[in-house]
Amino acid sequence: MITLSGMLLMVSVGQQGLSRVNPHWPGVARFEHNENILTGLTLVGLAVLNFFIEF
Repeated sequence: MITLSGMLLMVSVGQQGLSRVNPHWPGVARFEHNENILTGLTLVGLAVLNFFIEF
């Protein structure tokens, strides 16, 4: 029950933060353009970190 409450709280906080972002701000379009690159770099970084933590 505590885990579920924590997850719901985090989703609520994230949703409130996203609602404050102005979608017409020029930086948002640039972020959307590079979204896949950021996701890929995050996954690669986590894989490298996991490699060094596991071994």
